[in-house]
Amino acid sequence: MPKNSIILIPLIALCLYSLKVLAKDPPYGRLSVNNKGQLVGSNGQQVQLRGISLFCNQYQPEFYSEQVVRAVKCFYNGNIIRAPIEPGVFKDKPDQDFKAIFNVIDGAIKHGIYVMVDWHDVSTQKCGDWEMKEFTNNAIRFFSAVMNKYKGSPNIILEFWNEPGCDWKIVKKYHYTLLWAIRQIDPNFVAILGCPLTFENVKDPVYGTNIMHMLHFYPIWEPLPFTFTTKILDYAKDRNIGIFVSEYGDATVTPNAPIKPNEIKKLFVFFK
Repeated sequence: MPKNSIILIPLIALCLYSLKVLAKDPPYGRLSVNNKGQLVGSNGQQVQLRGISLFCNQYQPEFYSEQVVRAVKCFYNGNIIRAPIEPGVFKDKPDQDFKAIFNVIDGAIKHGIYVMVDWHDVSTQKCGDWEMKEFTNNAIRFFSAVMNKYKGSPNIILEFWNEPGCDWKIVKKYHYTLLWAIRQIDPNFVAILGCPLTFENVKDPVYGTNIMHMLHFYPIWEPLPFTFTTKILDYAKDRNIGIFVSEYGDATVTPNAPIKPNEIKKLFVFFK
């Protein structure tokens, strides 16, 4: 029997009966970020999270379900699922978004994997004072509701702002505001802080406990992407600044798009 089959059989067996279990601990327990900027488990061991990101629920609400969370764990061997909530939709339909995100979080807790709760702006947020005040207040409302409901849960990671398009000074102020507000509810959660893909954010980082700066990697969109990406990663590593790749892909979403799987393989090797 191949070596990997020895692992796969009990995994499938566990998944078949997991519906009868009320809750499971996630594989590394409560996560934190050490003084080297590394994501570690409850025993201080370094961890690597791999999983799948959902699409925004207003387009594909059927995927915001316990069954999909279970599939990520059991059929893709993932230990995390990312659930994006679009700020503009939340503003108009908060009940719809709360129902969707709670479904995914409940599924992650039941099946013992992590869930990244993602405030998913795609660089469309306007950066004026009034617009940022509304954006920030809605984010605080959203994340406060999540953390009040699941306070102390080891399964939850918060991603405060996906792909911000505003100036880093504005983004940085936003992150500090959210950290202060949400840590009043739960002081120990891990926060992923959205950043523009520039050196600016690692040269002038946000400081605090249990935080990592976000990086997205799409080689098809960037010239010399791997070289540029590794420069950012090396710079951050040398200064103990945590970096978390919360999204990547080897192609665009357009039909018949070219793919660059070798670039993705390079990234995997680099992170190992």
